[in-house]
Amino acid sequence: MENYTNNHDVKYIRWNQKYFEGPAEDPSGKKLIYTLASPHLEENFPGTLNIKVTYTDASRTDEDGIHVVSLIMEYEAKLSEDSPVEESVCSMTNHGYFILFHYPTNPLLVSCKS
Repeated sequence: MENYTNNHDVKYIRWNQKYFEGPAEDPSGKKLIYTLASPHLEENFPGTLNIKVTYTDASRTDEDGIHVVSLIMEYEAKLSEDSPVEESVCSMTNHGYFILFHYPTNPLLVSCKS
């Protein structure tokens, strides 16, 4: 039985399988910005969404002189002005992972924030 009632079905092409425009670099040189326009009723979701993903290099040197590497990922979705609906529900997340390792002489410092 084919019952495509949610976006977990194989019928849909999810955003992670689409090509985002970019990267556009902001003037600080610390951010990369990618965008995608999702038309009304794509994957059965109402509203025309403008999606933006921003990757920010937040690396710094701490008070002990240790270089701390940080990457901030921000997700934003806004209804476009010409959207046929005035509101819609959207919840974005990232299920990526990083393989991290360290050498005994160079300890790895990891900080996660969501």
